[in-house]
Amino acid sequence: MSDRSDFNDLAREAGAAAVAEVIAKAQAAPTSKPVVEAATNSESLASIGENWPDPIIPGRMPVPDIPATLLPSWLGRMAKAVSESTQTPPAMAVMCSISVLATVLQRRFEVAPFGEDD
Repeated sequence: MSDRSDFNDLAREAGAAAVAEVIAKAQAAPTSKPVVEAATNSESLASIGENWPDPIIPGRMPVPDIPATLLPSWLGRMAKAVSESTQTPPAMAVMCSISVLATVLQRRFEVAPFGEDD
């Protein structure tokens, strides 16, 4: 059985008895050992928890600020005005401006502020 297969593949290759044997070994094994190691009989695999990095908690990691001066003159002024009027960080207005520009520059949408044109 390869490292990327599951019980369905094992049953197809080796039969239902092999699946029952793996399940019995997994139940007899200590709970700290993952089922994947019992199924593949490989000591080189680590538990899933050891492979994951530490979680990144929002607000705990300092990130660089995105000033409105990074945008072209008219857009930078608009982003600065929006951040001041909504009392939010300039980075939020900059990212919203970039997302609006990305949508507009796709040219997939048509804007008709006064209704549909014939």
